[in-house]
Amino acid sequence: MNPRDVCADHCHDTGFMRGALCRNCNGNLGRVEGLANRSKRGLSKMSWLVNAVGYLEDRKVPKYDSIHPTFKTEGEKRTLRNKKAKARRIINGKAST
Repeated sequence: MNPRDVCADHCHDTGFMRGALCRNCNGNLGRVEGLANRSKRGLSKMSWLVNAVGYLEDRKVPKYDSIHPTFKTEGEKRTLRNKKAKARRIINGKAST
């Protein structure tokens, strides 16, 4: 890992250093902690996070047979991206013949 991408992770409540993380992980951890702090509903931040992880672990196997109406498979997403890219090329006058 590039040394410029390493961050000194610390607790924003106490200031104590927790360790070294890559810049991306450190930023995402901060965002997750912030969301947990705002969403905790009377729980500690850590309890909320543990409950969230437990919920996701428990639902690795679907509980219902229905699929969300906006869900798209990777193939459907690729087809849509290609369609949009083709439309952009046509608009920009770079359509392939």
